[in-house]
Amino acid sequence: MNWHAPDLLWVKVDAPVLRAPRTNPPGGRITEDMLSPDQRAALDTLFTMLTTRTGDGKRTVLVLAGAAGTGKSAVMNVLIEKLASAGVNVTLLAPTGKAAARLKQATGRETSTIHGFIYGSPAQAGVCPSCDAASVDLGISETGAKKAGLTKLTCPSCAAEFSLAMAKKIEKRLGFTPKTGQSVATAPMVALIDEGSMVSRELDKDIRGLLPANYSVLYVGDKEQLPPVMKKGGSLVDAWGPDFAHADAELTQVHRQAADNPIIDLATRIRTGQNRYDPFKVTVPDPSKRVRVVRRSTPTQAAAWLAAVRASKADGTLIAYSNKLRQELNRLVRKARGQEALAYKEGIPVVRADRLLVLKNNRGAKLYNGEIVLIESSRYPVSAGLRAEEFIFVKLYKSDEFLIHGPTFGLTPQDFEDGTKDFTAVATRMEKAAIDPGDSNWDEAAAQALDDLDADDLFDAYGAIRSSELLHCDWGEAITAHKSQGSAWKHVGVAWDFVAQRAWDEQYELGRRWLYTSATRASETLVLFDMT
Repeated sequence: MNWHAPDLLWVKVDAPVLRAPRTNPPGGRITEDMLSPDQRAALDTLFTMLTTRTGDGKRTVLVLAGAAGTGKSAVMNVLIEKLASAGVNVTLLAPTGKAAARLKQATGRETSTIHGFIYGSPAQAGVCPSCDAASVDLGISETGAKKAGLTKLTCPSCAAEFSLAMAKKIEKRLGFTPKTGQSVATAPMVALIDEGSMVSRELDKDIRGLLPANYSVLYVGDKEQLPPVMKKGGSLVDAWGPDFAHADAELTQVHRQAADNPIIDLATRIRTGQNRYDPFKVTVPDPSKRVRVVRRSTPTQAAAWLAAVRASKADGTLIAYSNKLRQELNRLVRKARGQEALAYKEGIPVVRADRLLVLKNNRGAKLYNGEIVLIESSRYPVSAGLRAEEFIFVKLYKSDEFLIHGPTFGLTPQDFEDGTKDFTAVATRMEKAAIDPGDSNWDEAAAQALDDLDADDLFDAYGAIRSSELLHCDWGEAITAHKSQGSAWKHVGVAWDFVAQRAWDEQYELGRRWLYTSATRASETLVLFDMT
């Protein structure tokens, strides 16, 4: 690698001094007597409200707010055990796959993404294979049924019972719609949703509408982070789904163990306005240089740092304020990692070990906005038509193969829709006719034949592409702070350029939330590249 940079840029990822201090007690189990007074007060409030139903038919929806270092995870762990002892089961959810993985690590329990849970089964109407009668809404998705402890589903017309394993095989015939309706489950449940500050009003509406009636909802999050993407001229209250402005319980005390962490110290100073005139000031001892500031830096240096992290097989990312800088960093990182040279050698734009950022939810593929996916291999289509339209197949690591469309790579969702609708609209119409027995064009044999066609044959025969096979994405080496929410990396680099500095100076509330959100993505080292 032919570049020169200060020793400061190298991340010695195996050095013990860089490992995060233990935040849980030996053995990993946190008990109620270990909680501080403010944590115990929050626990008591939430437990009482979640175990006391008013009987008025309204869903209980609560909010636990807390900044970095205040002990939200500790309260969550004790609350989950206390609810279980009271006969209340808890389903753990998060907005992104990365956030769900973090939640699983923090609790030691199974987790799911919000989208995967509430949209887990196709909203398809069908017929019961036992009585051939049209099915009606069951009020719960297949995934929801599993989480609720159910082992079977029942046809509402003939009362035929099906195991969930069998139901999955016949889901195109017996519909499992997660639409609002009477729940087939009655046991009290709580959907605990971590990183709740990422949940928009639209998603919150779906959560409340699609969950079975026996579920209460507890949002846990940090109201000091960036809110969901707001409409122009909107406010925080307009953006949030959960009511963080009136949290039911709030943790405000940063505890000593967290306060001694220089990353948490920096985040706290940013959050409380103490760093208004010196954004990167840290006041606790930092002998291991967990927080590093690189003055008079350049995008090339930041890219070289991330390339070194990647070469060490460590977990890291770069966060940029603007899309323009993010795009430049993506190009520079791919060049520093040798991805551009590999793409030139293999004659295809996307190659193995490339990282892609998903820009649009694809529920059929179980890929969601903000996820970073790793490419295992790539190839051009067999179909000359698909290749002429500049489609490429990419095989995701430990996942399936999807199509990406060169002309719409990295575009906005609307531009992506405009660029691909001629292909996906045909497939959507065909799939609807094939799976809906109420459609006069429905033909079971044709439906099976359509289902058996691969993407190449489907395009050659009909000029169609299934939307579930199409991935809307961009390069994913560097990301924006909004896309980083819900995720954490061991090593985070923050690219602080003139655009970020101007936001800090002229739109301080936005700039403060941006830097706070970016800083709290790091668990072990935080490198601040000052490019101003």
